[in-house]
Amino acid sequence: MIHNRIDARAVAMLVLLCAIWGLAQVAIKVSTAEIPPVLLAAIRSLGAGLLVLAWSRGALFQNDGTLAQGVAAGLLFSLEFVVLFRALQLASASHTVLFLYTSPVFVAVGTHVFVPGERLRRGHVLGLACAIAGVAIAFADVLQLPSQREVEGDALALLAAVIWAATTVLIKAGRLARIDPAKTLFY
Repeated sequence: MIHNRIDARAVAMLVLLCAIWGLAQVAIKVSTAEIPPVLLAAIRSLGAGLLVLAWSRGALFQNDGTLAQGVAAGLLFSLEFVVLFRALQLASASHTVLFLYTSPVFVAVGTHVFVPGERLRRGHVLGLACAIAGVAIAFADVLQLPSQREVEGDALALLAAVIWAATTVLIKAGRLARIDPAKTLFY
């Protein structure tokens, strides 16, 4: 009986987490009307960093030779959010989310190129083609001439997806994938 309550609680927490993540881009879009994107990204990252620092219990300070790679991952992550927050100022949240979540396509290609043993096979390529077709279909009903501002926002959202993918590939290709997850998250 206790096990079922724990499962129900875990499911409730995951639903809450997904709701928070789902509302994140809308909250960013509303916030950037009053707060500059870089400051907003810095506040968000500082808060998250403090929580990870408290959670890690000292694992962050072990000398394991990952500092340079970790700093690179952190800089890419920061750049992603600066670009994303600017995209949200220019384009709709729905467009931005769709373009941002093309990141797995770029991760698949990047890991194929940079991570030994991660190879794209025919089924993977077919799946990626379906994903790209899905994005195209999602935009098919709004193929009117967008404003220059919307085009810039969409392009920035796509760039944020590429940067997110680069961060993921950097982590998977290097030592960061094999260290304490709290430390990777903190970077």
